[in-house]
Amino acid sequence: MSEDTGIEIKDQAARDAAARVADYEHGWSSDIEQEYGPKGLSEDTVRYISAKKDEPEWMLEWRLKAYRHWLTMETPDWAKLSIPPIDYQEAYYWAAPKVKPKLGSLDEVDPEILRIYEKKPLVADQVAINWRKADITLRQRAMLAFAMKVCQRSSEVDDADFAALREHGFDEEDAWDIAAITAFFGMSNRLANATGMKPNDEFYLMGRVPKVK
Repeated sequence: MSEDTGIEIKDQAARDAAARVADYEHGWSSDIEQEYGPKGLSEDTVRYISAKKDEPEWMLEWRLKAYRHWLTMETPDWAKLSIPPIDYQEAYYWAAPKVKPKLGSLDEVDPEILRIYEKKPLVADQVAINWRKADITLRQRAMLAFAMKVCQRSSEVDDADFAALREHGFDEEDAWDIAAITAFFGMSNRLANATGMKPNDEFYLMGRVPKVK
């Protein structure tokens, strides 16, 4: 087998691997609405991204200097890859999830925060004792049902659970947030238990007694 043939075989194997990654074989995906910057790479692109990141002027100048130096560089060809030249003007260099509008209710807030900000001192206690009978909305109840399943039987979460969330106005991004927060609290609670940490007295009193002004 010639050297060129070996390179072609490796190149095809790499392309096949990339195709498999692009089309995820297990079928899960997260379709999050994105905000994109202008297509193409130029000094305007660098300025756009720097402004989006609210960077100081010295950082912008540092990035522009790096970009101008990059323009003087040549694409290396020592790897002998049989790939077409990269068209840098056909790519996007800024993308971020679109910011959701502020919610009009506290339906998605953790029960402890509800107790503090919704002026319902008993909510957290009700949820802790029996969330199914707590003084919460149907939407909050659906959120908690999903969170409890993630906490206790995550391997059993299926399409029916996501459908139940959608019936109450939650989308896929909301479901991800609920699962992530549930998992994080599970981790932090286990660490706290393992190390003997506990909230201070002030935490237990938040939302139950008036603030001292």
